[in-house]
This record gives sequence, structure tokens and C-alpha cells, in this order.
Amino acid sequence: TRGPRLVAASQPAVSNPSAAPAATTMIESFTALVELAAQKRDMRLKIALESEVRLVRFDAGLIEFELAPGGARDLAATLMQKLQAWTGERWMVSIVASGGAPSLKEQREAEERRRRSSLESDPLVASVLARFPGAQIVAVRGRDEAAASAGALYDDAPPIEEDDGEAQ
Repeated sequence: TRGPRLVAASQPAVSNPSAAPAATTMIESFTALVELAAQKRDMRLKIALESEVRLVRFDAGLIEFELAPGGARDLAATLMQKLQAWTGERWMVSIVASGGAPSLKEQREAEERRRRSSLESDPLVASVLARFPGAQIVAVRGRDEAAASAGALYDDAPPIEEDDGEAQ
């Protein structure tokens, strides 16, 4: 009588490199997801994430959000496809009826309104606005932002050559 035989089978080599599993990318937060969309140069998705998503829950492999008014109904399906392509893993993405935090765009706009309101209540700014009817505050920047903007103005300027006063 013969016992069971073991047969060794060789695995065929992968001939199509695109069939190999994608490298996994870890996404730790919703902000990291928005940054990843920017890195992948998917600006349409990045803008949708910033303006249409009112986040309810973000966990590894799971995103729940409320759709902001005017948001694309197919955003969840699009996001699932992109996440699987980028991370090599399946993500559950769902839209819920309510309970979402303000979108990133709504948060930025609220902060801008708060900063503008704070500035308008400043006595010096209020006196300038009263002195010039129709004047408006068009942008509010912090010191760091203003310095960076001012520095950018001079980045492309030719260097200034100083004249030491001596003729050559």
C-alpha cells in the first residue's frame, strides 16, 4: 500500500508588474488625505474634499461624512476608488444624513470672518474705515504671512549693487 504523495508545485512568476499589489500608503487623518490628493495631483478631488466633505468619522479604512450643499453625490464612490488605488486597501466610505463638522473650506471662511471682525472692532482700523467711506478690508494676514508675501515680492528682483563712491 502506498501512502499519500506530496507533489511540489511551482508558482508561476508574475509576468505583469502592474498585477502586483500596490505599495501601501498609510493615511493617518483627513488632513493627510487632502494632502495626499494634492501630492497625487488630483486637484478636483482635493477641492471636493475641502469644500464638500463635512467629516463625521475618520478611522483607518473608514470615512463617514455629511455632504455639504451642492456636493457631488458620487464623491463617496470616487473616493473609495482613489483610496484603494493609492493605499492598496479597501476603504469603506459612506455619506450620512447629518452630524458632520464644518468642511475645511467652511472652517477657513469662519476663521477669516472672525479675524476680519476682530480687526474691524480695533479702534484704529475703525477710525480709518470711518475716515474713508466705502473702504473695505479685503484680506487679513498674520505677521508671518505678510512677511512671506513681502519677501516674495523681492525674490525675483535683481540684486542691488552699492556704489562705494570711488571712480574707476
